[in-house]
Amino acid sequence: GGFTSTIELSVVSDLNPPVVRTTTLTVYEAAVITDHSPDDLDQFVGDSVTLSCTVAGTPAPTVEWYFNGEALASGSGLTINGGTIDIPSPTTDHSGMYQCFVSNIASEVCESIALQVRRPDPPVITG
Repeated sequence: GGFTSTIELSVVSDLNPPVVRTTTLTVYEAAVITDHSPDDLDQFVGDSVTLSCTVAGTPAPTVEWYFNGEALASGSGLTINGGTIDIPSPTTDHSGMYQCFVSNIASEVCESIALQVRRPDPPVITG
């Protein structure tokens, strides 16, 4: 949600001819994360996982993802689409701290999501 409101303020003097001054005021709404994946996710190797950050603000916020403190881009088995990371077949290399960094002209905010990708326990054979 949010809004941008432009208001024109005019001041007219009593002088002859009148002097008119006009200015514009634009109101911005801070960037916010309205919903996100749980803070801690535990996933098995190969089981698809999606990390998400739903954002709002005016102007529309930009979303940047970080993995263990480093800027993250699509590749290495994952796809980033704005506030969503899809990992169709995660490996243990995908385990770590993901951060959704959201910003616009009015503010910045960050949310962290810890992902643990582990191998399933081996089957127990009893005889």
